Amino acid sequence: MSEKKTLAVTDQRCRFYEKEFPEKDELCIARFDSIDQTNCYCSLLEYNNARAMILLREISRRRVRSVSKIARVGQVHVAAVLRVDAERGYVDLSKQNMDEDAVKEAENRYNHAKVVHIIMAQLAAASGRTLLELNEKITWPLYAEFDHAYEAFEHILECGRTVLDAEGPNSWRAREDLAASLDFTLLDELFDTLAESIRRRLAPCPKKVKTVFQLTCFNPAGVDIIRDALLAAERLSTANLPLIVRLDVAPEYVIETTTPHVNSAKTVMNEALKVVKEAMESNSGQFTLLQAPFIQEEAAGEEK
Repeated sequence: MSEKKTLAVTDQRCRFYEKEFPEKDELCIARFDSIDQTNCYCSLLEYNNARAMILLREISRRRVRSVSKIARVGQVHVAAVLRVDAERGYVDLSKQNMDEDAVKEAENRYNHAKVVHIIMAQLAAASGRTLLELNEKITWPLYAEFDHAYEAFEHILECGRTVLDAEGPNSWRAREDLAASLDFTLLDELFDTLAESIRRRLAPCPKKVKTVFQLTCFNPAGVDIIRDALLAAERLSTANLPLIVRLDVAPEYVIETTTPHVNSAKTVMNEALKVVKEAMESNSGQFTLLQAPFIQEEAAGEEK
């Protein structure tokens, strides 16, 4: 008996969204495939490379001596949909009069949708199913329930298998519309593989979070008071969020950590600062905050 043939990741082909074509006035991502003296023929990357066309005058109103100055084969642009012929499978586009914020939003939507598409294509290849089947049973119901399927994947990254619980604050089964459209049996079967792929693709990169403060104490036991205050802050460390408390340049001190969970780090650091302040002020010492918790790379970028 021959083994079941499965499609490789690169062979998985499917549109990103449930609808087969974009709607009129929608902004979508178009790749320029061929160009003549009047037209540019495109593929719509979010719609399984559906055919589209954009007149050169819809790319630029100004006169140009060479078409290559305004359009080149292989370029990818955001374009607005003028007309859709669903029967012929053809779409007319324009790049005129597009709002800059809307363009950025379309680019962000596409980038997130591309990540979702890659994750689901990998899942399809690993499970021996087609990408279309997984989209119909998992991805597209998530798009209908959340603002974007990428948001649903972030939910999986944060909450894990609790999204499959029968009830609870993270339960997807408790969402009436999602419970009716999502194939929970299939999702449960493939969940571990899906979650691992999401973790690899979506997990944030670790960042260094830091805070700087000044401590002074003229009490005869001042050295001990400062040491005890810093040790109290250090005791707020956890296995997942170790705090490094050190002297920078006297009398300045630093608390820092490296973590992908920036918001949690800032919360714990603020608690540590509060502990240090209370310990100093209760023993006639002085605490001065010089820099609230910040991402060190961001601050360095601002100084340039």
